[in-house]
Amino acid sequence: TIGVLKRSGENIVRVTDEVKRVVNDMRPELPQTLKIDLTADQSNDVRLMVSDLENNIISGLILVLAIIFFFIGGQSAVFVALAIPYSMFITFSLLTGFDVTLNMVVLFSLILALGMLVDNGIVIVENIYRHMQQGKSRQEAAAVGTDQVAWPVITSTLTTLGAFSPMLFWPGIMGEFMGYLPMTLIMALTASLFVALVINPVLSARYQKVKINNPSKNRAHREPLIKQFYLFSLKWSLQHRWVVIISCVALLLCATVAFAFWGKGTEFFPETEPRRAYVNIKMPEGTNLDTSDELVGRIESIVSEYDDIRYVISNIGSIGGDPFSQGGTGTHISRVVLDFKDFHDRSRPSSEIIKEVRQRILKTIYGAEVQVEKEEEGPPTGPPINIEISGEDIHMLGALAARARKVIKDIPGLVDLKDNFVRGKPEIRVRVDKEKSALMGLDTYTIAYTVKSAINGVKAGVYREGKDEYDIIARLPERDRKSI
Repeated sequence: TIGVLKRSGENIVRVTDEVKRVVNDMRPELPQTLKIDLTADQSNDVRLMVSDLENNIISGLILVLAIIFFFIGGQSAVFVALAIPYSMFITFSLLTGFDVTLNMVVLFSLILALGMLVDNGIVIVENIYRHMQQGKSRQEAAAVGTDQVAWPVITSTLTTLGAFSPMLFWPGIMGEFMGYLPMTLIMALTASLFVALVINPVLSARYQKVKINNPSKNRAHREPLIKQFYLFSLKWSLQHRWVVIISCVALLLCATVAFAFWGKGTEFFPETEPRRAYVNIKMPEGTNLDTSDELVGRIESIVSEYDDIRYVISNIGSIGGDPFSQGGTGTHISRVVLDFKDFHDRSRPSSEIIKEVRQRILKTIYGAEVQVEKEEEGPPTGPPINIEISGEDIHMLGALAARARKVIKDIPGLVDLKDNFVRGKPEIRVRVDKEKSALMGLDTYTIAYTVKSAINGVKAGVYREGKDEYDIIARLPERDRKSI
């Protein structure tokens, strides 16, 4: 495996496109039987969110046109719908000016703001349309209609901005992660306010056409049924104000009590079907690579039975090999990365597969600590439950950690129990009897150097091949190194 990581501030889409281009250029030079797969491509997530944003913009334009055309008329629908591309253009210009990249949170914020971009335009264009129905000219209706609702529109926008503004001061890593949300929304809604107060009145004053109301017709026949119901409800509410206020307060209290009794609680990120899973294997310190490789091979044979797993990538002697790993090396630790097929291509939920794989591995693998973890969304947050034991005696801490694990391991629903206590590697200490070694004409250094040479080897020379040099290491045969 070759892991490619982008530098901070670089465009991940451009980097992945370059990697794919280089791989395609190299294919003629590689063996025909060599199969190359590109895994853990994070640019797919960015492309998907951009595609969703484009889909939302187009869908929003169509729905806005349809709704406003049904209730107001063709030209008003066009004027209001134009607020979406105008506002987006201004927002993208501001994001570029503030050197903000199109990351996941920014794209989500743009999708969230999309439905609010037309609110201000609807109010102003409809009010201008109403004044023109009453007989005013285009310019006069645009001036009066905009002036009448300008402050209510500004106030309503400011209240929305005020709700998101405190998130700008969110501290810590979550503040850096989520700070793009209020920033993008403030830019988008401010842009929509500018479009509603400046661009929409100009368009209405230049191109708006209306049908003049005919007061001779019966009002009951002119008003739609939904509007008649609304007028009736409004009159009744104004005549029974205290009933409405008390009902609203009671409804709020009932909703609060209902959530307290039947709510599902809170969590940091919602549970989603993961696209990847990790099998982390930790064997006793000092375990050699061959033993780790054998154990990983047994795990590979288990996970390879599932058709919904597209790639199985194993790293023996390290936790790495993919851009999402936390890192770590050692001959006793390994990681197996499970890359699932796309969501719509799976025959069953990936969470069920992870649960089943965990149960099968724990039943068949012994002598090692194995955790099967799903890929976590969002920034690193650590485990859901974390117990810390502090003290000065490292051996006592290890004993307490082992006792704690024994106590809580059988709690229902508890999975992937692990601790970070690092036990020392097994070692053999050679203590030299200085008196006997002196009688034999030896010193401590000679004995230590001989032991080191026998086990680890000693540099006996250098082998040169062209410009390259290779150390020649001499040590005892393996059969002589296994016996003390």
